[in-house]
Amino acid sequence: MTRIALLLFALLGTSVLADPEAKAQEVQLTLARMLSGELSMNAGVNKLTFMNAGPWASEAIGELLKKEFNPKRRVVLIEALSMLAVPGAATEQAFANAIMSDDLSLRIAGIRGLGKIRAVRAGPGLVVLLKDKVLGIRREAARALGVIGAASAGPALMKAAIAEEDPETRAVMLQSVAKVGDKKQVKPLQGFLTHESESARFAAAQSLCVLGDPKGLDHAKKQLASPDLSVRTQGVALFEGAPAKVTKPLLKPLLTDKDARLRATAARIMAQGGDRDMSDWLVLESYKASGDERLRYEDEIEKLRLSDEERKAVLRRAKLIK
Repeated sequence: MTRIALLLFALLGTSVLADPEAKAQEVQLTLARMLSGELSMNAGVNKLTFMNAGPWASEAIGELLKKEFNPKRRVVLIEALSMLAVPGAATEQAFANAIMSDDLSLRIAGIRGLGKIRAVRAGPGLVVLLKDKVLGIRREAARALGVIGAASAGPALMKAAIAEEDPETRAVMLQSVAKVGDKKQVKPLQGFLTHESESARFAAAQSLCVLGDPKGLDHAKKQLASPDLSVRTQGVALFEGAPAKVTKPLLKPLLTDKDARLRATAARIMAQGGDRDMSDWLVLESYKASGDERLRYEDEIEKLRLSDEERKAVLRRAKLIK
């Protein structure tokens, strides 16, 4: 939701936010408009989130699912529940029920939902889905396991990746091996570094870097040292999701690279890995930059979800604003 939209809603909906009964009615109205198609999914969920009505809306969706049997409308409800991502037994059960549906869209939405709420107990069931005959189900199950961080799923993910024929799905499976943190899969991951598929090679190298494996890091170093910008950019991308202790020694030198986008991306990856100084660095560089270069920094800052107050605090500490 844009700042202007947020401001308008704040001005128009103050009473809704303050009055519990009015708030409950607004939740019901918002869900009804989403189901009718009058309000888009993103706009509806953004509104509910801004109202701080996630738990209310999740409970209301749970009740609606008990009496709503139209597949398309059920998908809307499950996807909204997934985007709200409010953990709870009822929410988890709603997603589990969706996975058992004959409707493919509903199944996929349920799997994504389990990942969003990090439903650890769903791990074994998702592992089973890695063998599903439907490509999209296998892919989303692998993605959800990675988000949940189910370490016990490492061997199953690797086994599924070895058997998988679809390049994109195989890449997701390989990346999820690192996300669940299973270092016992390092050797088979190394085997993918010479795979015929470029996406498999990249996913394996990325996972090895995230896990801090020397072979993966050596692979990345060669790319980071390349005079070719596209190769260096790919080298930086290998560290997506890696902790700062792994990224900092290799990415910090790139803060002086001649390409602004690469500098910004390197800083953002280090910041997401836990190096708070890098988020400050991005804010300061954006403040000093202009034109397209500033846009490059802003693109990466947006991914860090820094509030206006956090940004102002950085600028105040640097004595750039009062």
